Amino acid sequence: MTKYLNTIKYWLFALAAVLLYAAGFQKGRDSQKISKLKGVANAAKIAKASRDMLDDERFVQRLHDRYKR
Repeated sequence: MTKYLNTIKYWLFALAAVLLYAAGFQKGRDSQKISKLKGVANAAKIAKASRDMLDDERFVQRLHDRYKR
């Protein structure tokens, strides 16, 4: 009888370990997606700011004057 109880106990511990591993893997994958989306949003924000800077004619003229060849 104790042999069967020990076997069941081992299987329950193994099942718990697999479930905890799967939950941690899912959480890590979700956090990776979130950080990637934040990086993309930040890059879009920086690109928009640099495009908006080029609308100013004085800014563009100053760049042309500085980097004449």
